[in-house]
Parts: sequence; C-alpha cells; structure tokens
Amino acid sequence: MKQLLTRTFSVVFFACMLFLQGCETDACQDVDCGVNGACFEGTCLCDPGYEGTDCNTVIRVEFLGDYEVEEDCAGSLFGPYNSEITGASDIDKVLIQNLGNYGCLDGMGNDIDYFVEATVSTGGAIDFNMTTCTTTFEGSGSISTVGGVTTMIITYSATYDPGTGVTTDNCTATFTKF
Repeated sequence: MKQLLTRTFSVVFFACMLFLQGCETDACQDVDCGVNGACFEGTCLCDPGYEGTDCNTVIRVEFLGDYEVEEDCAGSLFGPYNSEITGASDIDKVLIQNLGNYGCLDGMGNDIDYFVEATVSTGGAIDFNMTTCTTTFEGSGSISTVGGVTTMIITYSATYDPGTGVTTDNCTATFTKF
C-alpha cells in the first residue's frame, strides 16, 4: 500500500510539473533579432547604429547623400550651399561636410573642406559636439522624408575666434537632399 501511494504521488507530481512547464512560454522563442540585436521579453534590443523589428536596418543610411543647405543664424540668412553626408568609421556615426560653410585653412593657407562627426540614433535623431578647424560645433536635429523629399533640420552653435575675440553663432540649418 505504501508503495502504491508513493508511486501514485510521484506520477501526479511529475504530471503537474510537466503541465506547469508546458504553460510557461518563452517570449523570445520565435523572435529573430539577427546578429545586430538581442531579444528581451519578446522585443529586439538593437545594437547602436541599427533599428527595426529584426535589427537589420542601418540607421545612418537615411542620412547619407548630397544636400542643399540654407541657414538662419540669429535672423541672418545664409545659403544655399552644398554639403555631403558620408559614413564614418563607426556604424552609428556620419560625417557632415562643410557644416555652416565656415572657412577652414590648411597649413599653407589653402581653403579646405572639413567634416563634423555626428552620432545618429533611432527615429532619425542626430547629435554632435566636436572641434574641427578651430571651430567647436555642438548641436542636434532630426531627419524626415515627406512626399519623397528628405529634409534634415539641425540646430547648432559654432564657437570660434575670428581674431577679434571669441564668437558664437547660433543657427538652424535646413538640409534638403537632392
């Protein structure tokens, strides 16, 4: 009798354990985040520079290209001038050529192009804070495409010394991709 009770209890216990384990589901079981992300509670958490339900969309791709730029710097309008945005060494970074159309001279006094490195993130955001050609650029913005036209709006400050003291320009630049 004792063996029968023990055997019955064991069968019921293991059946209950199997039943309970069968009810638990892994929210990430059918989620594929590829090599650029990891699943957490059924949602892909993407590595920097990637987005999408499967983390396979490179964020910076929408930023790359040639732009016509017009600027408003404290009520003074500048432009249009051209700028190109290219990829940087990190997947979540881009290089903005000639932001603000400030002059930059090489060691021999020749005017050269310069680049501001910016970080891009999910939702079309862009941020930067760096010094290039003795000008410190700090700013942020976002990109959007409406009706087939891609526009990026960046609000930034540029601090430099033109020889008469430190100057800071506060500007809003409108980049229109062509």
